[in-house]
Amino acid sequence: MYLIGTFSDNKEKHTEKYKGDDIMEETKREAKSKNKALKGLLITVVILTLISAVLMTVRFILDDNGFYRSKAPDVGILRAYPEGADDELISQCIISEEKNNYTNGKFCTESHVLLGAQEYGDRIIVYVMSLYEEWDNAYSSDAGRSGPAAVTLIADGNGWKLENYWTPRDGSDYERSIKEKFPEALWKQAMDTQEHIEELQAENKAKAEKSFAVESSSLS
Repeated sequence: MYLIGTFSDNKEKHTEKYKGDDIMEETKREAKSKNKALKGLLITVVILTLISAVLMTVRFILDDNGFYRSKAPDVGILRAYPEGADDELISQCIISEEKNNYTNGKFCTESHVLLGAQEYGDRIIVYVMSLYEEWDNAYSSDAGRSGPAAVTLIADGNGWKLENYWTPRDGSDYERSIKEKFPEALWKQAMDTQEHIEELQAENKAKAEKSFAVESSSLS
């Protein structure tokens, strides 16, 4: 009986030992699983942080026309020209791109209203509502275009030079192309082509009259 009791006691002790080992193994497995989940979470956080940093660093992407447009369209909208840029420079850029696209008029002129601008390192994008016209006389324009435009300038020494001139696509893509290019805060202004049209027409006419008056006086 004594031997049987001793054997039984030893068996119970071994059984308890095995149970303890099982509990320890289960605890280790749980700890490993938690560590694995924590590592996965940390990796996810790091990846999302890197993606965010890249999106903040890369300020320009190429759109489907190969033009630069803002990746973060509502960042830092300026309501005045950056240093070194002005209305005259923007008009020169637009005229150089639009000139003689229509009727080869004797006099080409452009007026615009500044809607906003954005600076990205050595580049700026200037958003305007523009009216470009070609004139053969001082009384009426022959052709031209009106609407929103974006002028991208790149630093050139102490000034700026034209890098890209953008106008909306025609037809059903018109509105969508504006929303792709312009900051959201400027969408309403960019789509209202009538708000400034009379003002711009008056400015262009005054420029044309002045140009033809100078031409007449030089011929007389």
